[in-house]
Amino acid sequence: MATSLNQTTLSAAITASQTTIPVASASNISAPLANISQQIYVIGPGQPRGELMTVTSVSGTQIGVSRLDEYKAFWPSGSLVLIGPTPTIGANFAGLVMGGFQTFNPPGASASNNSSSASAVQVTPWVNIITGEQWIFSSVLSCWVPGWNNVNPPAATAAIASVAGTITPSGPLFHITGTNAITGFVRPVGFTGGIINVIPDAVFTWTTGDGSIALGGTAVVNKTLTFTYDASVSKWTPSYIA
Repeated sequence: MATSLNQTTLSAAITASQTTIPVASASNISAPLANISQQIYVIGPGQPRGELMTVTSVSGTQIGVSRLDEYKAFWPSGSLVLIGPTPTIGANFAGLVMGGFQTFNPPGASASNNSSSASAVQVTPWVNIITGEQWIFSSVLSCWVPGWNNVNPPAATAAIASVAGTITPSGPLFHITGTNAITGFVRPVGFTGGIINVIPDAVFTWTTGDGSIALGGTAVVNKTLTFTYDASVSKWTPSYIA
C-alpha cells in the first residue's frame, strides 16, 4: 500500500523572491531534523507545473523555504502545497523511496513485483517536478498509472463505494460501487484541476448536498460518467444527469 503525500494551501499570494510563505495549516510540515530537510511543492489552480521548495524553518503557519527551482514563480492565494514525507532519520536511510518528488517518470514495471524495489517505500502521488506530471500507485493494477496533470491515457485505480456523504476520487479513472447518494467530491491529494472519469458498477445518485457538485443526477451502469472541475466556482459538473 502506497503512502500518500499530505497537502495544504497558501493562505496568501507569494512573490517569486519570497522565502517565508504562509500556509493554511502547518500540520505535517517540519523544520530540518539532523540536517535532513523536508520538501514541499507549490502549484496553482489549473497549472500544469509547480515549484519545488525545501523547508528551512516552521513558525506557526509561516514556513521558511529555500526556493530550489530555476524558474521561481508568483503563486496566488489558494495554491496547492504538496507536502513531502516528514524528516525521519531512520526512514531517510532505510533504502529506496518510490514516488514523491522526482525528476523522472516511474518505470513501467510494478514496484511490488520488481525485486530491486520490492522493499521500497511507495509515496503517492509520484510528481515529476520537471514536467508536472503526476502518477498514482494503483492497487488494482499493482503499478504506477497516470494521475493528475497527466496527458497519458488513464488506468483504473481503486474502486470507491458510494456513501451517503462525500467521497474522494482514487484517480482520474475509477469504479463506483453501491447505490447510496453521494453528496459531493473531496479534491484528492495533488489535484489542481481537470476531470475524473467514473465507471458506475451500480445505479447510484449524486446530489448538490455539500455544494461541490453543480447538478444532481443518477448514474447508468457501465456508462462512463465524467465530472469536470471548475476552479472558478469550486464545483464539479457532470457529463450527464440521467
